[in-house]
Amino acid sequence: AIRYADKKKNILEPARRKTKKFKSQSLVKELLFLTRFIKHPIDSVYYLKNYERVSILSATLLYLVLVVEYLLTIYWTGFLFTNRILENVNFFFEIGTVLIPLLLFIVVNYLVSTITDGEGKFRDVYIGTIYSLAPIILFLLPVTLISNVLTFNEAFIYTFSMQIIIVWSVIILFTTIKEIHDFTFWGTVRNILVTLFGMFLTVLVFFVLYVLFDQVIDFVISIIEEVILRV
Repeated sequence: AIRYADKKKNILEPARRKTKKFKSQSLVKELLFLTRFIKHPIDSVYYLKNYERVSILSATLLYLVLVVEYLLTIYWTGFLFTNRILENVNFFFEIGTVLIPLLLFIVVNYLVSTITDGEGKFRDVYIGTIYSLAPIILFLLPVTLISNVLTFNEAFIYTFSMQIIIVWSVIILFTTIKEIHDFTFWGTVRNILVTLFGMFLTVLVFFVLYVLFDQVIDFVISIIEEVILRV
């Protein structure tokens, strides 16, 4: 009925004008570019690299949106599909669980690509990584909310939906890395494997440094305590 009335009297024209004006704002256009990555990832990367259709600001906002969605997922997932004790959730730990692997992937991938003749800039990798996660950003919360009305016998709907979202995002991320650095298929596989290995080494180095500094601090504290006791 509304569509018929709109066709005859154009009653939705004011709403269309406001929507068009809202979408014409630069930041909104950049955020809505996220939907293009789902349908046309290769073309989207081309526009991202050569025409800078999105900015660091919009990408950073999407990283924040991803963190907020992850936190909401922890609290809003149906009790049948989670074993978390909400009272024990550490906000800073959960935020680090999302951001640290992503930022580590971005930095290491850029460094690895630099020495393997990759064409992508750090800006391209930073923006392309979060826009590649478009399926997660767009569908994570809806699937989470659906989990509250599913029974245990319908668990496959929730599980299968989550698997599709993750696999879809991984495929887009693979395509994005390939196009950003202008690699072949196997060159991209090699690049991602080396990136993951580099991430592992980075974590290992930081862990070793943490242990060493912790021991040094304990040693210094023990010396100070001993001096205080002797004096």
